Amino acid sequence: MFLFIFGLSPDNLINLSTVIVAVVTFFITQRSENIKNRKVANREIYMNLELAAIDLFRFEADHIELIRPIVEDGKNYLPKVRPND
Repeated sequence: MFLFIFGLSPDNLINLSTVIVAVVTFFITQRSENIKNRKVANREIYMNLELAAIDLFRFEADHIELIRPIVEDGKNYLPKVRPND
């Protein structure tokens, strides 16, 4: 009955279902690749941030005379903390 309503022969029905399965498989594959690529990009960004932080700490250690005035000046702006009674 289904075949007569839409005018599809069994061969056309098989061809149509094959195309539908191929398209669905393509979209699923693309989505999984996008997710994988996003994870790799996030790891690269995190690694770059970690390396930049290491470089910053290394610069601070190598140039303490440049950093000390900034740190000392910043202490004047910190709120005074009193120990709890």
